[in-house]
Amino acid sequence: MDILKKVPLMTTLHGVMTTDPAEDTVADGLWSSLHDSWVEMWASTFHIYAGTLVVVGTGTVLGTSIEAGNLWPIAFAFGMSWATLHYAMGRDMNPSISFYRWFHRDISFMRMLWLWVGQFLGGILASALVWASLGTNALSLGSTALNANLKAGNGFLLEFMGTLFMLFVWHKVHQDHMTIYLMGVAMAAVNMMLLPFTGAGVNPARVFGPSMVQCMAGDCAVTDHWWIWWVGPFAASYLVLEFDRMNMSCEKEGGAAVNPSNHDEEEGSKA
Repeated sequence: MDILKKVPLMTTLHGVMTTDPAEDTVADGLWSSLHDSWVEMWASTFHIYAGTLVVVGTGTVLGTSIEAGNLWPIAFAFGMSWATLHYAMGRDMNPSISFYRWFHRDISFMRMLWLWVGQFLGGILASALVWASLGTNALSLGSTALNANLKAGNGFLLEFMGTLFMLFVWHKVHQDHMTIYLMGVAMAAVNMMLLPFTGAGVNPARVFGPSMVQCMAGDCAVTDHWWIWWVGPFAASYLVLEFDRMNMSCEKEGGAAVNPSNHDEEEGSKA
């Protein structure tokens, strides 16, 4: 297993295979797991409902040119609703965040699966509530779409980079004990960047909910590039830790370099 530590981009995989995850509520039994998933579902519901409701309310069709006046409220709704709910409830509300936490060994594999259940159910419930709230005025329920001028590879890279940026901020916020609202700002920034191009998925549950409710309503349109909103974020969940380890390695190597002025002082004291 130690050979993986020497292979580029395999350090995280080595950690998963050799390090036990933190203790969590899954060990306490089925009831605790269901409760965990239940709370995650409602947090995800509130978050996705808030964001997609603003998308519909502004009459925005994602994946197209969007007026600047519409970008701000959508980005703010997604970013600040997530930050506020995380502050109040301590929830992930995003499968890519839970996936990252499993790679980081913060949670067990089973707890991650229970969180995913809650998040995806929350996405469905949120979209159903948007539909129930607005009826035929709900447009596409705020579902994501790839800009017609882009290819699937472009969309994948955009979703990957957006999620990578967002998760890197998450990592630093928790590592350095900074305010969680910085994560909300990062999420808002990612939404402003990606809304005209991919609809700013960066959250598989937020993508899954509107798509499923549309299918339930008989308007199911699965495109060939559906995978970009899944593979991009989950790939970023893995690679953000690799990039952080590379960064830390470079910092250690830089710190190990001898400061010439200190070196001269040490030589003088020895003399």
